[in-house]
Amino acid sequence: MTAPRFEWIAVEPGASFRWHVHDYPCELAHWNHHPECEIHRIRATKGVAFIGDHIQEYEPGYIALVGPNLPHNWVPNLRPGQVAKDDHVVLQFHHERFCDAAALLPELDSLDDLIERSRRGLVFHGETAKQAGELLESVGALTGLTRLGRVFELFQLLATTSEWTMLSSPDYGPDLEPDVQRAVSEVMDYVYDNLIGEVRMSRAAKLVGMSEPTFSRFFKRNTGCTFVDYVRKLRIAKACELLVDPSKRITDICFEAGFQNISNFNRRFLAEKGMAPSRYRHLLAQATRAEVQGDALR
Repeated sequence: MTAPRFEWIAVEPGASFRWHVHDYPCELAHWNHHPECEIHRIRATKGVAFIGDHIQEYEPGYIALVGPNLPHNWVPNLRPGQVAKDDHVVLQFHHERFCDAAALLPELDSLDDLIERSRRGLVFHGETAKQAGELLESVGALTGLTRLGRVFELFQLLATTSEWTMLSSPDYGPDLEPDVQRAVSEVMDYVYDNLIGEVRMSRAAKLVGMSEPTFSRFFKRNTGCTFVDYVRKLRIAKACELLVDPSKRITDICFEAGFQNISNFNRRFLAEKGMAPSRYRHLLAQATRAEVQGDALR
């Protein structure tokens, strides 16, 4: 991941929101925050989502709504030098502009509640994710009132569906000062770059010039989880990615994900995912077969 930073959202003249598509990696893809809300869709890659203190793997078709100033990033699982072309579809809008309009347009009342929930980040599931993805994609080909109407249709879907999960924890509240963000970013880079090797809190603390006790409090306050939990969550996400390959032995996956022994890996995986790695792999295989059969029937 690159450095977390404040992102300036430039809305084109004559537009009330910004819609765009970008590759990964690119200058826009980094751990960042901005006062605008963001609806974000992943077209084709698998990877790890970072939204506030939420860390979880995602798959193609993933769609999320991130509220004002909630730090976020999506990191695809790519080989060195690989580029995911046009993989991220993004719609960014200033919530106050649309919520103020609700005073004149009562039909927008439901948007207030959606924005409030989005302050912790929302990911959408099932038929909602499919429909929302189609609506978001179609915005790029439209203009004028038709384009704005399609965005309102998307808002209506996201505001009224029950197919959503809130992501970041209620007490998550990072310090968004640039110096603080740079320190958090440096630590995140260190963890991500050394995930399958040795990751030490003492090294992380030294990188940002803090004692270990001070660093421990700093990291918890600005990420919502302890340093050890953060590393563990990333390693579990890495293990989930590796479990997709049925030719890999679970024992090998344990070490490739950065765990030092199989018993600790199994215990941590169970605590994080609510099931053993073997069960997780079995369910993945079932889901894959069901998807293939569904495609054949259509």
